[in-house]
Amino acid sequence: MADIAPELLEKIRKDYEANISNSKKIQVALKKADQGKADYITAYDYAKALADCLSKALNANINGDILPNGRMYYNIAERVVNPLLTALEDETAAYCDRVQKTLNENAGIGINPV
Repeated sequence: MADIAPELLEKIRKDYEANISNSKKIQVALKKADQGKADYITAYDYAKALADCLSKALNANINGDILPNGRMYYNIAERVVNPLLTALEDETAAYCDRVQKTLNENAGIGINPV
């Protein structure tokens, strides 16, 4: 049986990145962060838009037809889904860190976000 995980992961990543580049909500959130006008409502919108982009990519690429025996096995999920969720979490955390740093600077607080 062929290992589908690497190819599947790559297809999902490409779709995910395409979805991100086409998302107006993400572009607006990034622009607000660049301008120093982002807040945690914007961070929430950014995180939700990222999750929606990942959800679309997963739904478009994972189905019973491409999975062995029509099932999502643990080793496939571990090698495909976990890295994507980790990347989503890292992107969201980086954006929130950026927002918190801006909020701290605007409030005159000299503490870096953790």
